[in-house]
Amino acid sequence: AGYEYYARTKERFAKAGLQIYGFGNWDVHNQDKIVLGLPGRDEKIAAYIDHLRALGKAGIPYTTYAHMANGIWSTQREPTRGGASARAYDQDAATVGHWHGRDYALPLTHGRTYEAAELWENYQYFIRQAAPVAEEEGVRIGIHPDDPPQPELGGIP
Repeated sequence: AGYEYYARTKERFAKAGLQIYGFGNWDVHNQDKIVLGLPGRDEKIAAYIDHLRALGKAGIPYTTYAHMANGIWSTQREPTRGGASARAYDQDAATVGHWHGRDYALPLTHGRTYEAAELWENYQYFIRQAAPVAEEEGVRIGIHPDDPPQPELGGIP
């Protein structure tokens, strides 16, 4: 997705009396290349910056970023308040995470154990490039928590 899509969608919603405040983009969100400093990281960061610029140009003030390297983990759906169905997570039953057509399997989703300091360094590398562009474009970035919130999963803190 880019500026044309965001602008067109924003206009279509406006005709129905609705305002779009945020757009996410799976192609630049939750990327192991950024989180783990893997080859292709700079290209993914450039794509995220393009996403920020497109949102700013379209007048959409919010997006998200998840600094997660091995997908979203859940086990089964369970009923919640009002009979709604929601994803659940059972640590003893979870063996695979999923994101954007990829599977991440235990025990090590990326072949080794990473240290928290590595992830923080990679986050700083990313956010020091993305934040100035977001500020320039008037776009706020919400940082999404891990799914599920675990101290370590598949060798990733």
